[in-house]
Amino acid sequence: MALERKARMEVDDLRQQLQSRGLDADRKHRGPDEDTLRKIRRLEDTIAELQKNLAAQKQVCKIYI
Repeated sequence: MALERKARMEVDDLRQQLQSRGLDADRKHRGPDEDTLRKIRRLEDTIAELQKNLAAQKQVCKIYI
């Protein structure tokens, strides 16, 4: 849970960075930074993987209860 929360916070921070950079006139035409987009995608994949692991652990706990 803590890892998922940390990853979500990092994704939100990166999105805010993208938005703030997008407001600059010279960067407005170039679009978002590719490195930042890759980080966001990687973190979103991490969140999805953590959610799958959490769901699997909940299933295992239900079996033993």
